[in-house]
Amino acid sequence: MDDRTILDYLIENKSKMTKKHQAICDYLLENHSEISMMSVKEFAQEVGVGTTTVLRFTQELGYSSFFDLKKQFFEIHKTYASKWSRIQSSFDVDQDENSDKLIEDIWSENISVLKRTLTPQLLDSVHVAVDLLVESKHIHLAGSRPYKAMAMYMEALLTEFEPRVHQLSMDIDNILDRLILLNHEDVIVVIAFSPYSNRMIDVAEIAHKNGIPVILITDELSNPISQYAKIIMKVDTSTKHFTVISLVTLIEAIVVEYGSRLAPQSGDNVETLADLLKEKSYLTGVDLNLNSKKFKG
Repeated sequence: MDDRTILDYLIENKSKMTKKHQAICDYLLENHSEISMMSVKEFAQEVGVGTTTVLRFTQELGYSSFFDLKKQFFEIHKTYASKWSRIQSSFDVDQDENSDKLIEDIWSENISVLKRTLTPQLLDSVHVAVDLLVESKHIHLAGSRPYKAMAMYMEALLTEFEPRVHQLSMDIDNILDRLILLNHEDVIVVIAFSPYSNRMIDVAEIAHKNGIPVILITDELSNPISQYAKIIMKVDTSTKHFTVISLVTLIEAIVVEYGSRLAPQSGDNVETLADLLKEKSYLTGVDLNLNSKKFKG
């Protein structure tokens, strides 16, 4: 069983498990980076179940032993550690290397990342996520460092035609205060990539407990926030250089789909804004009504 399959299984089937197996599942999702040095007895004690229950759970996942299960999560954890060095490694290039080739390599890799990201599962998740956004009373956005900028970008696109959007990322210190004012008619979009912020995990947990749907955009299904998310959209990343190309593309796809669902009102809103900008001569030399046509079909 590969890591994606085991994570899919844990996230999608936890609610169908027995209470003891749910406890094991929760512990694995929240603490998988810590189990590599544990014995089956130590793990069972941490979870609060018997060793027999752990071994039965392990076998149901298709592993012959607890050791094999630990190896699987150890491989997942290794991918997290490597991501810390990606930004720095992006600049560690041979000074004699042809700059055109470097640009071409980055361009090619980004195209590959987009192709790997676009899966049938992602397409289904986007449609379901947009359904939830359309039905919600308010849309709240939250992104952890350095993806706060991506939450702000999504806000900038949506607020062109949708006034029900609120940014939580800019007030991290008081984010929990704001969170308790929301209700089940609202929705929170959380953008969280590894390494994960404890504050964002708390936000998702509290939202889940209060019945507020959480839409998670992430790079790993093993993200601790996954257990609290109603919808998970996983994007691929590059091992060669730091890039947010798949995240930006997903955000733009969500916004266009959302705007199309609200047509013709969304298009009218954008067109009104375009007319106002032209009237005030804030922008010149461009056809500002082109954006409104995206939502008018």
